Amino acid sequence: MKKSVTKITIWGLILLSPLQGLFAQNSELNQLIQLAYNQNRDLQMAYKNTEVHKAQIYTAYEMPKMPVELQVGNIQNPFVRDYTLGFSQTFDLPSVYKNRKQYLTSLSQTAAAQADVLKRQLKLEIRMIYASLSAVNSKTEIINQELEKLKDLSRVYGQKFDQGETDQSDFLNVRLKENELTRNLSVLEMERKNLELQLNQIVNQTSLPKFSYAEPWTYIGMVNGFIPDNPVKKLNNSFIDNALKEVLTIKDFKKPSFNAGVYNQSMQGSLRQFVGVMGVEIPIFVKAFNARQQSAKLRVEMAEQQRDKFDFQMRAELNSLFNQLEIIEKQLSIIRNSSLPDAEKSLSILLNKYKEGQVEYTEWYIVFGQYLGYKNNLIDLEKEKNITISKIYYISENE
Repeated sequence: MKKSVTKITIWGLILLSPLQGLFAQNSELNQLIQLAYNQNRDLQMAYKNTEVHKAQIYTAYEMPKMPVELQVGNIQNPFVRDYTLGFSQTFDLPSVYKNRKQYLTSLSQTAAAQADVLKRQLKLEIRMIYASLSAVNSKTEIINQELEKLKDLSRVYGQKFDQGETDQSDFLNVRLKENELTRNLSVLEMERKNLELQLNQIVNQTSLPKFSYAEPWTYIGMVNGFIPDNPVKKLNNSFIDNALKEVLTIKDFKKPSFNAGVYNQSMQGSLRQFVGVMGVEIPIFVKAFNARQQSAKLRVEMAEQQRDKFDFQMRAELNSLFNQLEIIEKQLSIIRNSSLPDAEKSLSILLNKYKEGQVEYTEWYIVFGQYLGYKNNLIDLEKEKNITISKIYYISENE
């Protein structure tokens, strides 16, 4: 069992490299992705959130307001009016401000990582929808082609019926098949509209340019690769960094704070009495700080466990996706090289025999259904392959 898992993992690592640039082959797909990057509301809000956190970094150096005090009155004796004027400032050790800045910088990096994850998710969604639209277009094209053939066949049997060479059953049977395929076209049209509506919502537009939704990309095999960091993994690492930096800022509450000030005290009208003041604030009751520190340490452990969980799930899913991709390729090979050519040949022979009245409609209908089934299976498998490759990109590739 261990050898099997190792083999799958190594094969998955080997398979990644040619995916580099694989999607660049379709300009329509790239155009949709760029539209989403520029106009998706959730992504724009994520960018704004990053800017907000960047703007907050220098709040790390925030200090309390400086109190300025003025006292006027008969301070020394009842016959001379004196005053006291002074100001003071409370401040922390330089390491406290440094740790605050590091913590706020870490939060800013987390916000940027969240935007990258959302950006990645948008790209995956668009690729999957585009693959589905490509499949809908391919199925529509196949049905239209077969409808033209059925119309020719219908005209042949219509002429034979008019000439009294056959009864109306063959003509009606072909007409029923035409109606069935026409209904399938309506279903595909409804699916296409729903998929395009999803695209509109993602790119935040009421309408899109006219796209052909051609086959999304060409599968060219995979050799020599590696698994770089995933945006979600980077986000998990940033959560750990947040928690570690938070621990440091909580520890800073136990450090002493200082205050310094200058006072001018007049004495019997003289303004030359200056006094310098220096003080220190020392935390004595630290039970609450200890509780906060323990809580922050637990958050570090939770973030590390979340990262490890994601790493395990990512590798397991990669193995599963590569296995799935291998199975899909085998199925595609069987249909392309054997099932579909055999069905096409069998259908051609039976169609000629059916026109000559040598076989019944049911025999032709069964083979025609198999032929269309293989065509649709081929399209569905291509769509599934493209979606599988998109998911591999989402998990493994760091664009």
